Amino acid sequence: MAESLQARQDEVGAALGRVDKERALLDLIINSMSEGVVAVDTGGRFLLFNDTVGKLFSAAELGTPLDEWRRDHELLALDGETVYASVDRPLTQALRGATWSITGMCYFANPALKTVS
Repeated sequence: MAESLQARQDEVGAALGRVDKERALLDLIINSMSEGVVAVDTGGRFLLFNDTVGKLFSAAELGTPLDEWRRDHELLALDGETVYASVDRPLTQALRGATWSITGMCYFANPALKTVS
């Protein structure tokens, strides 16, 4: 019985090792991309930001609700005045299954100061 438990423990350890290697590879790939990658769950909570997003935006804590992060971040049209409505923003569209490009948008970290991040 002890041998059987040891064999099972070895199998689990090997499987966890493979998962760790795969995760490290995916992390390397995602963080090597020049495009920003953001993942949110269906409840609108942040799951992942890659390094590019961290350079462009003030990244929220993982698990932070999207709506909470948006209170301090605006997405404007290139005219610098037109604010994209919440329902028209890329992450909201992505939650509905749409794909997006931020071409033609301008991000402001602090709407009061209109400081581009």
